[in-house]
Amino acid sequence: MAPVQITRIAIRRPITVLMTVTAVMLFGYVSLDRMALNLLPEITYPSLTVQTDYEDAAPEEVETLVTRLVEESVGTVSGLNRISSVSRPGQSEVVLEFQWNADMDMAGIDVREKLDLIEFPQDVKRPVILRFDPANDPILRVQLHGGLTLGTLRDIADREFKTRIEAVEGVAAVKV
Repeated sequence: MAPVQITRIAIRRPITVLMTVTAVMLFGYVSLDRMALNLLPEITYPSLTVQTDYEDAAPEEVETLVTRLVEESVGTVSGLNRISSVSRPGQSEVVLEFQWNADMDMAGIDVREKLDLIEFPQDVKRPVILRFDPANDPILRVQLHGGLTLGTLRDIADREFKTRIEAVEGVAAVKV
């Protein structure tokens, strides 16, 4: 429909236009009223972290004896977008990022199967697969500082802040 025709119809039939606009506004209001509002929606990021401990090993050893083996093994998991890794003294972290539509339960099983096939050096502990859960992140962090000792500040935090914050309905345990 050309803009000129829409204008002609609107001029010739003002009641029809008024009723149409009223109906659209009414449907919009009803939809808005029924729309669920969640301040912290459940989000699951399509990523897994493979953490492997290798005590008393230098970063270079961790890189060659652990990180590379893990990267090569899990690099063939379906739905994988990107692999990144960090090798620290005594620890390897390999982050696996998947496509947003990936089934993370199946991805975790596939990664575990691939990791079970790797033969690590004797001192390497079994790899742990971690999933990032934003619901476990704190919403509020409070920092105390001043001319007092660390022990005194901790006592103040326990006595004054922790008990008051935990008394609020819906607040979980506070870590001090």
